[in-house]
Amino acid sequence: MKGLIKGLLILAIALVAVVPAAADTEINFSGQVRLREEIDDKNLDTSQSMVNFADLRTRLAVEAVVDGNTRVFIQLQDSRRMGGFDQFGNRTSGELNDGKSVELHQAYFHIDNLFAEGIGMKAGRFELAFGNGRVFSPCGWSQVGRSWEGSMGWFDHSEFKITAFGLKAMERNNPKKNADFDIAGVYATIKDINLDLFGLYEYDADTSGNYWLVNNVDRTIVGAYFTYEYERFDVILNAVRQGGNIPRGLAPADTADNDDKLCIKACMLTAEVGYSFEGQVTGRLAAGIDYTSGDDDPGDGDFKAYNNLYLAGHKFQGYMNFFTATAVANRPYQDAGLVDWMFRAQMEPADGWWINADAHFFSTAADYVNPLADTTVTKDVGVELDAKVATTRVHGIHIEVGGSMFFVEDAFAGVQDMDPRLWLYTMMTVNF
Repeated sequence: MKGLIKGLLILAIALVAVVPAAADTEINFSGQVRLREEIDDKNLDTSQSMVNFADLRTRLAVEAVVDGNTRVFIQLQDSRRMGGFDQFGNRTSGELNDGKSVELHQAYFHIDNLFAEGIGMKAGRFELAFGNGRVFSPCGWSQVGRSWEGSMGWFDHSEFKITAFGLKAMERNNPKKNADFDIAGVYATIKDINLDLFGLYEYDADTSGNYWLVNNVDRTIVGAYFTYEYERFDVILNAVRQGGNIPRGLAPADTADNDDKLCIKACMLTAEVGYSFEGQVTGRLAAGIDYTSGDDDPGDGDFKAYNNLYLAGHKFQGYMNFFTATAVANRPYQDAGLVDWMFRAQMEPADGWWINADAHFFSTAADYVNPLADTTVTKDVGVELDAKVATTRVHGIHIEVGGSMFFVEDAFAGVQDMDPRLWLYTMMTVNF
């Protein structure tokens, strides 16, 4: 924590010393302290017991607005497990060290009007969010959050906005050849009809990790995001198509033929229909489906498993986060995709109080076999129930209490008649 405060003071002094040379400069400070405690009994490994822990996230930021047109934003972050350890294995609570976990979460300059009105740009390290977060999201639920390093530029017209961006996902500094991981994209919003259209290109030029010396990722993504409202009804749609190719395997034994690549043919479709109501209790009821394709034939030369890219998984596919990339890695259902039939209720029973409840009926899009259960071919996953209550009635702080139950199918768990999985949390957030 000392490092975080010291870093912010240095940044503030630097800005005060340098920025006021401009004709008109405004300096603003902001920050956040968020504490979340979790009771976690969601592990499908029956040898693991329930755990209880608390995480603390602290953010401090300084912003300089120069001549009302250019903004410099610098945000430092410290994220730690309460009572945890630093990178050297030393305790951070009650000891004479600060954990050395301070990082530069964001640092960028933002120009509103670049030579002409409506043309702007941003460069540095920044969070990136498009649409409703189904493809690109800063993942605010995370104790760290997602930031990108790169640049973006846009043309903002009264009827549309077009944004082009380039992101450096990995700089390998290979002196012999390009081995970097780069992402380029274009995102367009047609404002009158609430339609977003986008295209991305991911290119990881590194070939060292696979036998065939094929680029790790050579993927194209095109998609659309659409919202519509009619009286009290609303519709939210996402559609994404992934193409390109990836290496077939790490060694010759991974393939039965001489083809060195798998052709990506994957898709994602989501649809949600909601109805808003007013009265003594206001709120919204919704139902929808979230579909990501799975690879139904691993030997056909096509790879049909959709990659979730950079979504906010906690927001869309259940509070327990069973279907993030790390959660499914090396699981039998890793490439089976997902079908999620979702029902949602959001209510505001009184001023400053909110209640959310979701029900997810999960199955995989393609068949899989879990050898820990039996040899049955199945698409079974389970049902997850999520709920939370939030309030701002205590002045200056946002308080949430919530939890989930997951009624898991035997094939997915790899265990017969597993008890429902449980996860609970309380979270308090102060923004200033």
